[in-house]
Amino acid sequence: MRIHSMPMPKYCFLLLLLLSAPFAGRAENIIWNREINGLDIGDRLEILKDPQGKLDIKQVSDSTMAGRFSRSQQKVLHLGETESAYWIKFSLQNNTTDNLVLVLSQAIIPEADLYYKTDSGNWQCYKAGYRISMNNKPVWHHYQVFPLANESK
Repeated sequence: MRIHSMPMPKYCFLLLLLLSAPFAGRAENIIWNREINGLDIGDRLEILKDPQGKLDIKQVSDSTMAGRFSRSQQKVLHLGETESAYWIKFSLQNNTTDNLVLVLSQAIIPEADLYYKTDSGNWQCYKAGYRISMNNKPVWHHYQVFPLANESK
């Protein structure tokens, strides 16, 4: 996974699969200062394996689940071929006015959802993956690309 700077319209506050600043846990705060054009974040993620794929965002975002996440040791995250779902979280601090995107540099991911909380506190979701029509993806690209809001704007 990489975070890139990219010109695009402003989006509301976003939190992969599960991104989150507000969740309790050990996820490292990733700081974007525009020093480079992209940033590999694989080893800064917290991961929860969901073998049956039955968990939902409400369950996973509950503070009681924080201890079930484990820190990734991979600079470039690779989960292998699996039928399991994975929930991934991290915290991002953007110290610039750059519009950022999260890039899952893999075209053969069947489904990837990015959950975010709106200003009213409700969960919303961007969907990507090869099962999702290009017209329904948040960013038209063969990889899975999600816009990340800049809270300082």
